[in-house]
Amino acid sequence: MKIVSGKFKGKNLISPNSNHVRPTLSKVKEALFTSLQFDIENANVLDLFCGSGALGIEALSKNAKNVIFVDKSAKSISITKQNLIELGYKLTKKHRIVCHNDDGKIIDNDISKKNNIKKNKQVIDSLEINTIETEFHPNSQNIKIYCCNYSKALYLLSEENYKFDIIIMDPPYEQKEYYKIALRMIKELNLLNNDGVIVCERMKKTEIHQSYFTLIKTKIYGTVAVDYFGF
Repeated sequence: MKIVSGKFKGKNLISPNSNHVRPTLSKVKEALFTSLQFDIENANVLDLFCGSGALGIEALSKNAKNVIFVDKSAKSISITKQNLIELGYKLTKKHRIVCHNDDGKIIDNDISKKNNIKKNKQVIDSLEINTIETEFHPNSQNIKIYCCNYSKALYLLSEENYKFDIIIMDPPYEQKEYYKIALRMIKELNLLNNDGVIVCERMKKTEIHQSYFTLIKTKIYGTVAVDYFGF
C-alpha cells in the first residue's frame, strides 16, 4: 500500500493483515484526494475509524495542518503509529482518565472523582492519547492519535473545542449504523466547520439514510461508493 500524492508520494505503508480492516483501494484514495485537493492544505482533518492511518497520512502528505486519528483497535493504532514513525514523525504518549456513561458521553476527566463516579455506576476508562512531533513542519503540523471508541472520541474532541474542515469516515462496511450515529453526533456536537465536508466510504449497495447533512455528491468505484456531505 503506497501513498498516492503529496510530499510522501510513493512511500510504502504497513497494511493490517486482518479481515476486520479493509484498506481503501488506491484508485478510490487517489480520486478522493483529487476531489479534495483544494481543501486539504492547512485543513483540520479527522480520520475516524482510521485503520492503518492511510487516509489521514494522505492528508498529512498534502500538508493538512492538524490530523487526528481515531480507532478502537489497539492493533490498528499500533500500525498507524508505525506508519507515522516510518515517515519521520516522533511519537509521545500520555494517559488520561476519562469518565463516561454507556453511550460514550464524557462526564468528567478529574481522576480525583473516580470513587464517586464508580458509586454512580458510570464507566471509567484509561484513554491513551498520542501526540506526534514532526521534523518536517515544526509548529505547523499537529497530530494526535486516540485509541478508543468513535463515539467517545467525538465527545472528547467536542469537549476540547475541535472543529474540522474535513472528516473522513471509513468504518467496517458491516457496521451500517455507525454512519448515521457518527453523522448525528458530528452535527449535535458542532464538530464540522460551516464550509467543511464529511467523506464517507461505503459499499455501493449500502446507502446512508440521514437528515443531518446535505448530500453534495456521490462517486461510484465498482462496488465502492464515496459520499460527500456538508451543510
